[in-house]
Amino acid sequence: MVRIDNLYGRATLEDVADFERRNNLVLPASYKSFIVKNNGGSPSPSLFVDRIRGFTANIALFFPINSGAIEREIADFPFCVEEGLLPIALDGGGDYFFLELRTGAVYYWNHELHPQHRFSIENLDWVAENMSRLVSQLEGDEREEPGEIERIGESGDEKALGVFLMRHGIDDVNESSRTVAMEAARYGNLTLLKGCVKRGAGTRYLIHYAARNDRIDVIEYLLSLGVEINERDERGRTALSYAIVYDHVRRFLTENGAVE
Repeated sequence: MVRIDNLYGRATLEDVADFERRNNLVLPASYKSFIVKNNGGSPSPSLFVDRIRGFTANIALFFPINSGAIEREIADFPFCVEEGLLPIALDGGGDYFFLELRTGAVYYWNHELHPQHRFSIENLDWVAENMSRLVSQLEGDEREEPGEIERIGESGDEKALGVFLMRHGIDDVNESSRTVAMEAARYGNLTLLKGCVKRGAGTRYLIHYAARNDRIDVIEYLLSLGVEINERDERGRTALSYAIVYDHVRRFLTENGAVE
């Protein structure tokens, strides 16, 4: 059974109606039911696997309806509404799941295969006929445990970092293209992150991982090092673009000059 960790409390049918009025659209019944029951959040298990077409997506977050997150995404991607699509979830690699408003079907958008200037429903991958079906298809990661780099970043184990560095470089990456420093920023292990930086770790994209995972203390530390608050990643996005549901993180970033 899929559990969804809610971040923004419950949403009512009145909240749903307010959202529809604000955005001049009508939500499919299956999506309304999902929102009233869950109001977004992080699912566990979280993997959508399409074995026929050979792709896997890890749903990091279903957007809550009452946080302004969906409206911010609409502002970033106005072309999607023109196509009758609504951004409803984000995967771990920065790609999106869209809801087709007319039918309630769910689609997946790989932005690297189909850039914004070629965005249309024909360039999306159909994944489920409705939200209920999508959630029911989520499954667990087949890995028994995280790899060494993620394990060190998650645990904050500096001794394990020392052992790792006997065999690897400080900026070696794991299967997800993340360094120990990136994992430390992602999990909020500030002491380990400082240890990585002292050992010469690069700081590129660390602020993005910190913003996406509600790590203000990590952001403060990175800014103290002189990290550019509006550094753009390989997708052209700043840290503010990833602070989707954390209003206090967005406020902190904007107060320090962040833009999207």
